[in-house]
Amino acid sequence: MATDKQIEASRRNGARSHGPVTPEGKQQSSRNATKHGLCSRRMLLPDESPEKLRELEVFWLRQLWPQTHAERELVLNVASAAWRMQRYERLEASVMSIEMATHPEDPEAAGRAFLSLANTGRGLDLINRYATRARREFEHALETYHETVRLRRKEMSRDKVDMSNEDYKEKWGIGQEGYCNGYWGQELDDLPNEPGFTGIIPDPPVDEDEQAA
Repeated sequence: MATDKQIEASRRNGARSHGPVTPEGKQQSSRNATKHGLCSRRMLLPDESPEKLRELEVFWLRQLWPQTHAERELVLNVASAAWRMQRYERLEASVMSIEMATHPEDPEAAGRAFLSLANTGRGLDLINRYATRARREFEHALETYHETVRLRRKEMSRDKVDMSNEDYKEKWGIGQEGYCNGYWGQELDDLPNEPGFTGIIPDPPVDEDEQAA
């Protein structure tokens, strides 16, 4: 587990880095972040767009608002699993389209294609199996993220009692009465078609532990 000094050093380094600012720079940065390999979270198929994957990642970052580096990584796991779910939906539609093309101008082409695929191979079964696994991974990643946030909020509640405001701010980056108005690393997440995105200012987050007290 990172020490307070390591956490603070990471926060300072992140604050100094604002990422590429030109459309060309952002596009190059997106390509640099795209990896190809069996262990890569961002492994893309040849017909998949790194820009679309980046849009999905930013969507989930804006939805879940991670407040630490670890939480941000967990959100990217959520986005990765969501991407794979979409991939299998596209794959199923593509397989059906290919088979339907063998029955041109037949009003029952969809049904014939389905029966042909069901009776002559395991393609649809495999797609369904992979899609089911991707959905389980998505649900697990989302549950893990929310549990991590719950534990972080619980620790913050304890620190409000045990720490001075100065020590609390040094550890968490905000005062005891403050709240974050953006997610961790937000300054790196402007999309090319959204210059100057400033984030969403929410209501103060609800602290479940404080509500229960």
